[in-house]
Amino acid sequence: MSEAPTIISSRLNERGMQEAHVCLTPTANKSIKIIDCDPRPIVPVIFLPGVMGTNLKTGDGGAAWIAPNMGGPIELIDAILSLLGWAFRGAADRQKRLNPKNMAVDNTGTIDVGESGLTKEDAKSRGWGEVHKDSYHGILAYLQVQLNNPMLYGEPVGDWVSPQSAESEHNPKLLPTAILGTAPSRYGAVMDGETMDVASLKVFAAHQYPVFAVGYNWAQSNAQSAADVFIRIQKICKQYGAEKAIVVTHSMGGIVARGMNALIPESRDLIVGIVHGAQPARGAPIAAKRFRTGVEGGFVERSFFGANADEWTAVSASSPAALELMPMPDYLDGKPWWFIQDDDGNDVLALPQASAAEELYDSTAWYALIPDSNEALIDPAGIIKNDIQMSKKTSTVRGVFVDAIKNANQFQASIGGQYHPRTYALYGEGASSDHTVSTRTDEELRTYGIVRWRGSLPVGTTAADLRAATLVSDNHRGVWKINVRGQIVTLTVRGPDQAGDGTVPAPSAAKQNSANGVRQSFKQAGYDHQFCYNHPWARWAALYGVAQISQSIVSTGP
Repeated sequence: MSEAPTIISSRLNERGMQEAHVCLTPTANKSIKIIDCDPRPIVPVIFLPGVMGTNLKTGDGGAAWIAPNMGGPIELIDAILSLLGWAFRGAADRQKRLNPKNMAVDNTGTIDVGESGLTKEDAKSRGWGEVHKDSYHGILAYLQVQLNNPMLYGEPVGDWVSPQSAESEHNPKLLPTAILGTAPSRYGAVMDGETMDVASLKVFAAHQYPVFAVGYNWAQSNAQSAADVFIRIQKICKQYGAEKAIVVTHSMGGIVARGMNALIPESRDLIVGIVHGAQPARGAPIAAKRFRTGVEGGFVERSFFGANADEWTAVSASSPAALELMPMPDYLDGKPWWFIQDDDGNDVLALPQASAAEELYDSTAWYALIPDSNEALIDPAGIIKNDIQMSKKTSTVRGVFVDAIKNANQFQASIGGQYHPRTYALYGEGASSDHTVSTRTDEELRTYGIVRWRGSLPVGTTAADLRAATLVSDNHRGVWKINVRGQIVTLTVRGPDQAGDGTVPAPSAAKQNSANGVRQSFKQAGYDHQFCYNHPWARWAALYGVAQISQSIVSTGP
């Protein structure tokens, strides 16, 4: 009986070539050796993280932003030290450290390859070290496995055909049902959609889909990030001999991808389709609210992202991307979303009436984002003032901020309702009623669809009275005292009111449902914003979206 051949696995190297490492055998060894190569053409899958999901370094190479990971004792200690470090950073220090003009992508972050089959060196070469491990390496590894191993000897395998197991109720990352044969409506599809079958899987399986992470400077404008990311995608495609790429995004990464589509015509040829996850499609009021309250949540959230308005504004007023995340002109179809109410919840002043930019963003009114001309709120470290002096421009710190708002509005207008013509989207709307998977509660997933300030206003107070009122004090954490009609009134920000994913309100994300170019949108439930891709429903929709996009790829490669 002849000896069975030895199968030697190969890997995809950084040149897009199959490579195998072998050891020489004695000449007497005549057994057959077979190198298992994958000749399929390559379609890179590019993952774009959300805001603060990219590790950043300063111009001199020091760490500017590395979100903490919680994977083990050492990482836990590092996280605690990082938390304490940020907790004691004041507004000026935060502005200096997170200056968008002095930051670049850092690719030296911790890497967890999971069950991807990649070495850490391979994963680093694909950019995994650029993005936050805890948030994204799980979905990167999952996509790497499922996208590149859909069939074995001509038969479907993996989550495409048999993901269920006895562990599914205890492991929320396992899909409840297979991709093949399951109607998209099972996972929240808003539109009619094709149920995948073996024939469409074979079309998908005709290519390889190596998974890359591409980080970006999330403090700079999303237009600049779009340009930076597109150059990276071009280089990856050239390096791997690929003709097309597919993009998968999280949160603000979706805004960056839409910027590519709207502002860089060449991207529409290179990128064959996009999957958006948890995208703030028309902005999020929470980004505006924090200019007056700082970050909501506990000690951890407030320490990292700003415990009060001073700390949040010091960073966000100088960050074009942060300004671009605020509600866009057609948020809620142009209806007001910023309210001053009486004790009974009656709306007395509702904004914006015409333009959020003029009435809230760059206004100096007491109820606006930055209510006076105090330049210390905008520029506590004097960075903007120094730039003005160095450039010899006749401007003010407030004027620079107003210009930044105008630029943000222009970017928002440029992406408008535009989407790549092959777009698939998924987003969360509150808790899940599916008891076979884990879910966050409605309370945990509620967010700000509108922002309400409520207090005991004098009887008969009108909108005109409130516009004429004056600010007496502001604790920069959501409590104001105003003088209205000669009386001192305390106004307090109310809690979140809207179902969503804890960050993005469902009405904003749902704008994707009717947008031109969106082939399918999944209204889902149960997951929070940051870790949405850990949830089985989001993973199902992501796999489905990539597979559907692949149906249109016609390669001229081998």
